[in-house]
Amino acid sequence: MSSKSVYETVKRMTPELAGYKERKIFSGEEVQKIMEARKRYEMRLQRTKKNVADFINYVNSEMKLLKKRNKIIEKKSIMREDTDKMLETNILHIYMRGFRHFDDSKMFKQFGEFCVKHNFIEEMKSVFERQLLMHSKDVEYWLYCTRQFKQIEDIESARNTLLRGLDVVEDKNELYVEFFKTEVEYAAKLMRFNREMGVAEEDYGRVERGEIALDFFREIAANCTNVEVAQSLKISKTLPGLTQKIKAILHE
Repeated sequence: MSSKSVYETVKRMTPELAGYKERKIFSGEEVQKIMEARKRYEMRLQRTKKNVADFINYVNSEMKLLKKRNKIIEKKSIMREDTDKMLETNILHIYMRGFRHFDDSKMFKQFGEFCVKHNFIEEMKSVFERQLLMHSKDVEYWLYCTRQFKQIEDIESARNTLLRGLDVVEDKNELYVEFFKTEVEYAAKLMRFNREMGVAEEDYGRVERGEIALDFFREIAANCTNVEVAQSLKISKTLPGLTQKIKAILHE
């Protein structure tokens, strides 16, 4: 990318900065400093020899700006505008550009947390898919992606991620426990909802009755060590009555 292209990239963010100045979120001098900082970071990203630190530092700079902007908006009760979203979108694009050149676990985890917080879900899923293909044998990637899906309450994606991980990871014990935990937490959530809605217990489904979790515990008992069994017993306390059922299975 040429210097001209860098200029055009920064210029596309002008409506965002103009909005800050008009609403007195930042002064004209502060806006100029933001623009100059972006130019410097954009130029660094164009070096022939790429450096992952340049992408991470640019993201961190924009995240500090985001935090400062939001604090001012909240303190002064300033109305938000559509152009404000350009800042979050720029951060997203920096990450996406970084992933074209680097496979960095730190950047990947920061990206996942950013997407969850700012609702870039489809972009997150796309990157997760590529990362899981590249790190299919690494249990930590499967666990991380699962937990991010749980953060956005996408239980189906969490389940599918765990199932895929169980198919390819050699040491499956952590995934078994995470799957059990996922089912227990989801069952407890549905049970609370049913109670609030006045649903009779006899009308509960298999999930909220804990039957899915129990099925998975049987897999843990058959395939894992006493460590995972003990972890599962502790987790089971989240769902009323489940611990007793598990103990009954262990005494069969």
